Amino acid sequence: MQGLISIIVPVYNSEKTLKRCFDSLINQDYENIEIILIDDGSKDKSGEICDLYAKKDKRIKVFHQDNQGESSARNCGLKLAKGEWITFADNDDFVDKNYISSFLSMEELRKDTIYITGEKEGFTDKDLKPQKNIYKSGNMDTTMLRLLNKNASIWGKLFNKENIEQMKLRFDTNIFYGGDKIFTMQYITCINRVVYNEKEYPYNYVNYFNPKKFMRSFNKELTNYRANISGSEIYWKEKCEVSWFIAHFKLVLYSIFSQNTKREDRLKQIQYLVEEEQYSKEIIKAIIAEKGKTKIFFKWLLEGKYKRVDSVFSFVIPIIINIF
Repeated sequence: MQGLISIIVPVYNSEKTLKRCFDSLINQDYENIEIILIDDGSKDKSGEICDLYAKKDKRIKVFHQDNQGESSARNCGLKLAKGEWITFADNDDFVDKNYISSFLSMEELRKDTIYITGEKEGFTDKDLKPQKNIYKSGNMDTTMLRLLNKNASIWGKLFNKENIEQMKLRFDTNIFYGGDKIFTMQYITCINRVVYNEKEYPYNYVNYFNPKKFMRSFNKELTNYRANISGSEIYWKEKCEVSWFIAHFKLVLYSIFSQNTKREDRLKQIQYLVEEEQYSKEIIKAIIAEKGKTKIFFKWLLEGKYKRVDSVFSFVIPIIINIF
């Protein structure tokens, strides 16, 4: 039998999706697993559901903590994990019964390798579709680095516990969005190759996107943006590309228009973001180089036409948020 594999699941206010998630984990066709549930101060019945499942299945461990955020919950899971290998799941997702075995079917596990399995994605569990060709197998090179940065979620990946401990690797609790990407990008500095199972898609990612809940204030988004840049540069200083930070830059920009802010303050924030923040102009140029109808707005940013951008975005962004 293969060694013990730990599955870490941070849990917070997700009582409606927990049964689906937990049932899918305990019904894996590979049984030598431990399922670590970290209840991060849930205010609904999530904590009770975790305890009920722990009574049903001895492979389940539950730890309750005050609300400290997803990164803190995952760090707690890493401390408790006893498995030789570790993977993650989100509490609103679920997996097929071959999730763990899809990693093990590729080859005998090697410490110098990160293992990735396929995923299905959709906005509901009714429209999940396989996401094909988003990874590839091979030695770590620039192309592989770009692929992993673009698709750096921690679910669907198998990490070696010894590597994590040797690197003293943990999730940055100052990052509320993108912390999993930083963890993955830091982890792959200690491995040489990627093995991707392109034939199976057992992880089901249900993207319940809610911008009203998702979007933070300008200052919080700015702090998160800086932390993501810093986290990437620590490990990939010579290989960092501005394209790595486009999504985070857009979140900072859009956050300006998601708040009830006076126009004068919005204009100051736009100007500061464009003219003062690291990599901003390079990122804007990279966005303009991409195909898309919105590139004209970013050209205005580069040209300093902040009032024009404000006039459009203050109308468009709230509509997009309300639609979702």
